[in-house]
Amino acid sequence: QAVGIDPGKAGGVARVERHATGYRLLWAHEWTDHQLPTVALSGAVAAVEGLYLGKAGHGVLDVAESAGRWLERLHAAGVVLPLRPMATTWRADLLRLPAATRATDCDRAARALCGQLFGAGAVHGHAVDAACMALWALGCRGRRR
Repeated sequence: QAVGIDPGKAGGVARVERHATGYRLLWAHEWTDHQLPTVALSGAVAAVEGLYLGKAGHGVLDVAESAGRWLERLHAAGVVLPLRPMATTWRADLLRLPAATRATDCDRAARALCGQLFGAGAVHGHAVDAACMALWALGCRGRRR
């Protein structure tokens, strides 16, 4: 099992497991205004999206604060070394998109993948990126086009 976390003032968290026939979404949650949900984190590999410093001032602080709170929770749950992929890394590996791909195209591709694996509407918003990071942490990789 893996937990993916898309940190920020508004963000998402999702837990995915790999089984014999593919992947299954166990749960997914979103939050707003720094109201992080209480979720089970132990017993899973975790991927917390790395901080991109190209954001505007307060955006960077919001993401850094949220990521720090999640890292603290992961440590308390016994997840000592969480993965910290940058968005460009997991998108390139999982979705097979180049780094220069527009955000709207990345979002569309991530929603399509989650719909294909988990069913249409099973996950949405920031939880889509979180589910994709969990898939990435489990070793799921897209096919070269």
